[in-house]
Amino acid sequence: MRARVMMYVLLALIARAATVQAQMQTGEVFGRVTDLKDTEGKDPEEVARAVFIVLVQRISDGEIEDVKHVLPPDIRDLWP
Repeated sequence: MRARVMMYVLLALIARAATVQAQMQTGEVFGRVTDLKDTEGKDPEEVARAVFIVLVQRISDGEIEDVKHVLPPDIRDLWP
């Protein structure tokens, strides 16, 4: 359940960035992850990696490329 919530939050951040056609800043992504109750004390980069692993299993390669396109390079590099 917690992982699902984190996945939806990251997806919402990604969708927001895509909607405004602007790249999100790394600090914004990790800051939002850190703000989630269930991620207290966890490395936001590792949380993002875990979510991206799930997304790779659930969405098409084309959609993944669309998502990666709106991410800053250092977050893009977290994808498996």
